[in-house]
Amino acid sequence: MIKKNLLKFLKAGLNKFRRLKTVLAKGINVYLIKPLRINSKYIGGPKDTLQTFEEIINYVELKKKQGKQYNHWQFFNSNIEIKEPVFTLGTPLPGAEVATYQTKTTEDVFLMPNIRIYAKDFFTLTEDDYLLAPVSNYYGNAKKSHPAFSTLFLPKCKKLKGRSIIIRGGAYWHKMQDGLPMLYLAELAGYDFNKIDNFIIQDKIIDKNSIFTRVGIPLEKQVRLYGKEDAYDCDELVFSSWYNRKGNWYKDYLLKIIKPNAVFTRTFSKRIYISRSKVNTRRVLNEDEIVVFLKKYGFECIHNEDLSIDEQIYLFQNVTDIISCHGSQLTNIIFCQPGTKVCEIRHVTHRIHYRKAFHDLSNGFGLDYYLLYTNQGEPFIDEANNMIETDTHMFIPLADLKLMLDKMQLKEIF
Repeated sequence: MIKKNLLKFLKAGLNKFRRLKTVLAKGINVYLIKPLRINSKYIGGPKDTLQTFEEIINYVELKKKQGKQYNHWQFFNSNIEIKEPVFTLGTPLPGAEVATYQTKTTEDVFLMPNIRIYAKDFFTLTEDDYLLAPVSNYYGNAKKSHPAFSTLFLPKCKKLKGRSIIIRGGAYWHKMQDGLPMLYLAELAGYDFNKIDNFIIQDKIIDKNSIFTRVGIPLEKQVRLYGKEDAYDCDELVFSSWYNRKGNWYKDYLLKIIKPNAVFTRTFSKRIYISRSKVNTRRVLNEDEIVVFLKKYGFECIHNEDLSIDEQIYLFQNVTDIISCHGSQLTNIIFCQPGTKVCEIRHVTHRIHYRKAFHDLSNGFGLDYYLLYTNQGEPFIDEANNMIETDTHMFIPLADLKLMLDKMQLKEIF
């Protein structure tokens, strides 16, 4: 008990020190470094934030009037209605709900000179030290909430000559839904894929087996943005809108550049349950009995990790019914045929800003989306012994799953 209380006391003290350090650093940046115009390429964080794409567009137009080489394009401008799930079972906690909404969506593409990009806390700075919030990590809605504002000493940037493009990597979801569509947007803006000098990829590993190499990006042009010291000063940077793509405008482009092989010896069921048993987060605790139960309805248990990209695309192009808990393994629903039934399972505590991701995808690609919430599960504890609500493991009551299958109009076949 004494040891536990001591650790609690030390942790509270460390958190207070970190908060004080943050306040002091922000004060030094705002009241000393910026007013004195000290060389902020190396010392001091951003002076302000361009919080929205509208603010970035206004910034670009001002620079263009000054005769500078800035540019902006907009594509796929439309009003979209996201419909209610076909059926929702369970009641989420406030902030975890998924419901109908309407939104106006555009895909913005920008060209800016002398842009700096930092992997640590991932953020992007203009040549006059404005942080581009839509092309930086998400840290809340306040204009100066990003950790960059409490950074006194910036990593030294490596110079990237010529024209660069930044591509979202990381989880499979981000590669397919954020990263590769950027190449299409750059193409629409008139940029020749073969004349790009650097492809900055936010990924841990750059190698010949990656999806980016597969689609034709030369390995020698791929630049990693992952390690804490990875930082670049770009002569020119092309970048686009980053999160929450709407619609299905990039589906044909993905198939065109990936060129999936459609010849396989393996056959798959038309109904699949996608497992997360090989990853650490959001596992199904009673998966063995779930798999046995679903088998009666003709469902096959699939692990995306065991399949090549070609097999994954072929599988999802041909299924009729999908059940899976929230995670990147559902990304491939972008290759499904319209009318495919998708049931996403989530814990009631999954209050995450990307909670609507597969609801939105299903809506844009014409899929029938079903949502099952469970209030049973176990917390996920990370390496620092923190409980992460968004990654809670789930227990799925068979009675709830049976009701969901009935609503999906699926009957036992075995």
